Amino acid sequence: MGCAVSALVGVVVTFLLTQWKLVLVGILLALLGVQTMRIDRAHRQYAELQAQYAEASRKAEADARATERKWHDHAAELGATKDEQIRDIGSKLDAALASLRDRPSRPIGNVPSTSTACKGGTGAGLYRDDGEFLARLASRAATIAAERDYCYARYNDLRATTGAETAK
Repeated sequence: MGCAVSALVGVVVTFLLTQWKLVLVGILLALLGVQTMRIDRAHRQYAELQAQYAEASRKAEADARATERKWHDHAAELGATKDEQIRDIGSKLDAALASLRDRPSRPIGNVPSTSTACKGGTGAGLYRDDGEFLARLASRAATIAAERDYCYARYNDLRATTGAETAK
């Protein structure tokens, strides 16, 4: 049996020495096959990662759209409240202006020189022109305050929402 093994080893060594190019090509083909399998596995992993990224991107976009919709709806509610307040201010102004129509206009040239001639600080002796000016001024101030409150409410709402989002 030792002789057969020795003969087989001799044949293999002779083959390797005479056909070294063929053996080298075989080794290179084996290495190429291994590398091809590695590249194929890398392509599959890359495709899986792309699919995961696409799914995460779709989910993030859907979440962003839902948040945007929520902000928009809340802004619309705040805007409706502000508009209602401004309409209420306008109707109060109209009522005040209507009540001032019965007051006398300011006389030209006959303005009292002392404050003792005034009827007091109640507004009972207020002339129509002065009353209209003050009513319009108060209405404008109330409208600006309603706009300001709307802006603050929007800012605080967005700040609280984005603060809650970043805290997650």
